[in-house]
Amino acid sequence: MRAFLVAFAAVCVFGFNIQVIAPLAARDLLNGAEEYAGLIVSSHTLGSLLGAVLVARADRHLRGCYAGGSVLLGLGLIAFVIPSNAMETMILVCSLIAGVGRGLTLTASSTMASTWGESTVFRERLIALTSIIFTASNLVSAGIISMSLALGSSTLTLWVCGAGSVAAGLCAMMMRSKWDSENRSEPSGP
Repeated sequence: MRAFLVAFAAVCVFGFNIQVIAPLAARDLLNGAEEYAGLIVSSHTLGSLLGAVLVARADRHLRGCYAGGSVLLGLGLIAFVIPSNAMETMILVCSLIAGVGRGLTLTASSTMASTWGESTVFRERLIALTSIIFTASNLVSAGIISMSLALGSSTLTLWVCGAGSVAAGLCAMMMRSKWDSENRSEPSGP
């Protein structure tokens, strides 16, 4: 359970603040075209919905959806800053890709928390912990975003958030066997 919670916390901190980053990305990467901020968030939301639908169809591959989604979310954020002749289209596509990753990650983690172990009390505790982590992660990610913006533009922020999400996904891939063994035996402590 602890391995899952650590990976979940990392992806929440680094990957789930597109609403904060979108107006800054529009300003910095599209030469002040703030009107694209709503399109970026909408594209990301559509991608999240697609990711959630994919998880619903994934059957027993939740851990793979979670880990792969975290990596996809990070790569989508990093790809925002790749120069392109069609920058507006590129950013919307990257936002969609990051959204699919977010939908995969968030839906898989919620489903895993609600189905993990035999005990209802254990599952309820895990769901409560993921809710606390999801909410509290905003405190940490706000600081990270503020510091990276103070050091540079939204480009640095997108790199930091993307790299953190990729790292969380890679760690989740490496911890899959630990998650499987934890799922077979519920810990007695918090």
